[in-house]
Amino acid sequence: MTVYSSLVSRVDAGALIPEDAAREIVQGAVEGSTIMRLARRLPNMARGQQRVPVLSVLPTGYFVSGDTGLKQTTEVNWDNKYLYAEEIAVIVPIPKAVLDDADYDLWAEIRPRLIEEFGRVFDAAVMFGTNAPAAWPDDLLTAATAAGNTVTEGGVGADLYDDILGVGGVISKVEDDGFMVNGHIAALSVRGMLRACAPRMAYRCSCAPCRAPTPTSLTAARSTSRATARWMRRRR
Repeated sequence: MTVYSSLVSRVDAGALIPEDAAREIVQGAVEGSTIMRLARRLPNMARGQQRVPVLSVLPTGYFVSGDTGLKQTTEVNWDNKYLYAEEIAVIVPIPKAVLDDADYDLWAEIRPRLIEEFGRVFDAAVMFGTNAPAAWPDDLLTAATAAGNTVTEGGVGADLYDDILGVGGVISKVEDDGFMVNGHIAALSVRGMLRACAPRMAYRCSCAPCRAPTPTSLTAARSTSRATARWMRRRR
């Protein structure tokens, strides 16, 4: 009887799989992903789905009027949010004859590119929904658009400076929702657009907690990974 379904499974070859290489790939993917570097890391998942209770209604406090005033009540609500673990994988077929004829370690050459690509695939799925698993929530672009938190280039002020830092700009919209901007993600070509705004970007601001004026620089924020930046450039 002809058999075409036999294979060496992960269980069959478990003793031969180098764990140090697996850990290196996972860690490298984290370093190569812009989203993973900027986002908060949650504990490792023991299952494919994990439920995370998230506050949906915050408590409200009130002043008590005088000695006989009544204390008002408030409530706190939680919603369930779910995390779905999905696998990113690829097969790199290499004929045995090629391995025998190679003068150098092919795995050492391929591994860095795989690590870089895994980070890019994850970033593309999270930011733009590209090939994202069906169980995942809306990507960042879709969610931001639905919430009205988008800015059209040139739609706020005179140049990119106003689009990013001006009133009604990208950072202003994030701050209106009560969050502090801690990073920026963009194609590498945006650096040239920022340099064109150099006279305006070079301003210095001082505030009460600061002992000295603090320069404001978008380029000082954590940068986008190379693979993701190149991919975003092709999307423009």
